Parts: sequence; structure tokens; C-alpha cells
Amino acid sequence: MSQTAAGIIIIPIVAYLEPRSIATGFAKANGYMVDGNQEFIAIGAANLANSFCQGYPITGSFSR
Repeated sequence: MSQTAAGIIIIPIVAYLEPRSIATGFAKANGYMVDGNQEFIAIGAANLANSFCQGYPITGSFSR
């Protein structure tokens, strides 16, 4: 398996897990629960809408 093929598999997984872990961290701090399916649908819908505006792909951010 080449490095490019490995990147094609790993990058989307990291792009999904990053906002999920951030949401889970904020939810636990405030006493809420996170639904992984809603996170996945929200990220997908935001990226789909963003594609019509020629924007950047949306993922989470650990900087906060």
C-alpha cells in the first residue's frame, strides 16, 4: 500500500473523529450527550453546502 493510498484512508477518518471528540469534550463538561450520527450528518451537510460557495472543507478545530 503506497503512502498516498494510506492518506486517502486515514485523512477522512481523522476529519470525522476530530469534531466528534471536541463535541464530546464540550458535552461532558456541560452535562449533555452527543449523537455521532447527527455530527456526521451536520458535517456532511455543511461540506455539501460549502461546495456551492467554493469554500474550504469543514472539520473541527482543537485550537479552542
